Amino acid sequence: MKLALKMIYGVGDLERERIVLTALDNCDIGTSAIFVARRGTTSQTVEGGSIPHCFWWPDKRVKEGDLIVLYTKTGAPSVKENPSGLTSHFFYWDLNEPVWKPDKVAVLVEIGRQWAQLAVDEEEAMEVPSEESNG
Repeated sequence: MKLALKMIYGVGDLERERIVLTALDNCDIGTSAIFVARRGTTSQTVEGGSIPHCFWWPDKRVKEGDLIVLYTKTGAPSVKENPSGLTSHFFYWDLNEPVWKPDKVAVLVEIGRQWAQLAVDEEEAMEVPSEESNG
């Protein structure tokens, strides 16, 4: 994995709430996504079920050591050059309420360049037989 979760700041305060990641290598962040998931029974587990929020990073090159910051609130992406020579990349989830709570955890997923999607055609979906209709 080329990104690392660093910290969630401002939990519960929409104006300040953000998650910060660090680039472990020069990479394109567009191969990763952040999921909000329910905390499992231990700090190292996540419960199954629905994922209430997901943020797939846009295609963007970052350098090793750069910070990637995702604010929960609405805003426009921006970049700030730091005195250290590294860069902070700011993104916004455009949500209207905080998402981070004690029962939630951040899950960083590296998807890679090979993935697939399948759109559901409503008419075809209605024609697919269910298990009950198979005899």
